[in-house]
Amino acid sequence: MPLLSDYTKTLEPSAIRLAGKVFSERFDKDSIRAYNVAIGNVSLPSFEVMGTELIPIFDEEGNVIKERRVVKYTDTSGTEEAKDAFRHIIGLNGVDVKDKYAIITSTGSSSGMMYTELLTGGMVNEIDRSIMGFAPLYANYMQFADMFKIKIAAINRILEQNGKFTMPSEQEIERFIKEHNPNALILIPNDNPTGSHITQEQINQIAMTAVKYDIWLIEDAAYRGMCYTGHSVSSIWNISENQIPGITGRRISLESFSKYLNYCGGRAGAMFTDSKEFYDAFYAAQTALLCASTEMQEEIAKLQNVSKSSFDAWLANLNNYYKRMMESFVTDIRKELSGVIISNPDAALYSVVDVRKIAKPGFNAKDFVLYCAGKGAIVYNENDIKTALVAPMAGFYSNEEGKTLGKTQMRIAYVLWPEEMIKVPRLFADLFKEFEANR
Repeated sequence: MPLLSDYTKTLEPSAIRLAGKVFSERFDKDSIRAYNVAIGNVSLPSFEVMGTELIPIFDEEGNVIKERRVVKYTDTSGTEEAKDAFRHIIGLNGVDVKDKYAIITSTGSSSGMMYTELLTGGMVNEIDRSIMGFAPLYANYMQFADMFKIKIAAINRILEQNGKFTMPSEQEIERFIKEHNPNALILIPNDNPTGSHITQEQINQIAMTAVKYDIWLIEDAAYRGMCYTGHSVSSIWNISENQIPGITGRRISLESFSKYLNYCGGRAGAMFTDSKEFYDAFYAAQTALLCASTEMQEEIAKLQNVSKSSFDAWLANLNNYYKRMMESFVTDIRKELSGVIISNPDAALYSVVDVRKIAKPGFNAKDFVLYCAGKGAIVYNENDIKTALVAPMAGFYSNEEGKTLGKTQMRIAYVLWPEEMIKVPRLFADLFKEFEANR
C-alpha cells in the first residue's frame, strides 16, 4: 500500500468540525436531535439582494433552451465589480479601503488566511520566523500553520471569573516579540473565539509595536461591525500615516461576508493590503486555485448599490438579535451550572464556557465533546432525545500552557434559531452532569 506523508501522523480534524464529524458517524444519529453550536454556521437568511432563482433550461414545449449564459473564470484577483462591492460594504461599516490593493479570495477568507500565513511566516531570509497572535485564537490558524510547518507563537489570555479575557500589556507584547521573533501579528477586532472586542486604542498600540519591530499587521475582519458594547468600529485601516509613521505598507486585512451578511456558504472573501509587494505575492499564490467562484462574485457585485440607511438598519437589527440571544444564554447557563465561568459576549457571536471551578479533577473538554457527539443523549421524553455539539478549546491554543487552560473550556456559537438556542443552557448542563457522574 502507498504511504501518506508524515504530516498526516499528527493531522486531526479542526476543533470546530470535530463534534460534527463524530456525531455523523453515530449509529443512532437519526433518533437524536443534535444542537450544533460548535461552528459559526449562522441560520439567518442572507442579505436580501443575494436571493437567486433557478434559471429554466426548458421552454414551454420541453425543448432545451440553448441560449444560456457562460460561466467563465475571472481574473485571479476577481472582478472589479466584486472588489468594489467589498469596498462599498466595508465603507458602510465605517472603514475606508478604497485605495487599497484587493483580491477576491477563492474560498472565503479561509484561503486568504492560508496564503497570508504562507507568505509572512516560516523561512524569511533563511531565518525561521513565527506568526504571533493572542490565544485563544481561531483554531484554523494553527491548522494552516501546521500544513506549512509555520510556528504560531501566541500570548495566552486568561478567562477571569468576571467573564473578561485579559489582554497583554504593551510591555508583555514587546517581551514576547523579542523572545519569539515573529514576522507577522494577527488580531481579530471582534474576536473569535472569545467574544471580546479590541478597541481602536488597543489596535493603535499594537500597530506602533508592529512598526517598531518591522512586522506585518494582519486583521481578520470576519465580524466587522458586530460589537455590542457601543464602541465604534475598530480597524488597522483607521490608522493614518500621520498618527503612526511607518504603518503604510505592512497592513493586510481578510474580509468576509459570512457572518455580518449571513452568507457562510457563499464563501465570499477578500484580501486587502497597502503593500504592492504582498499583493503581487498573494496574486501569484492564488493563481494555483485559478480564481474565486464567478457566480459568487456576480452575487456580491449586487451589493455595490446598497444604501447606507439600508445597511445601517440591517446591522443594527443583526446586533440587537445577537445581543438579546447572548445575554439570555449567559444568564441561563449561570443558573443551570452554578460556578461556571462564561465569557461576556461583547462582540462576534461566540462565548467560551469554562468548567474549571466545577469539574472533577482530570476533566478534559475534548473527552466531553466526544462523549456528547458520540454517545451522550438526554431523554426528556420518548420523542425528545437531545445532545449538544460544542467545540473543545484546546485546539484554539498554540502552546502547552494554553492547551492546559483549554482542557476545561468549550466554545459556544450563537447560531441556532432563538427558540432552539434557549434550550442549549439546560441541555449543556444536563450533559455535563451526566458526563461527570459517569467519570
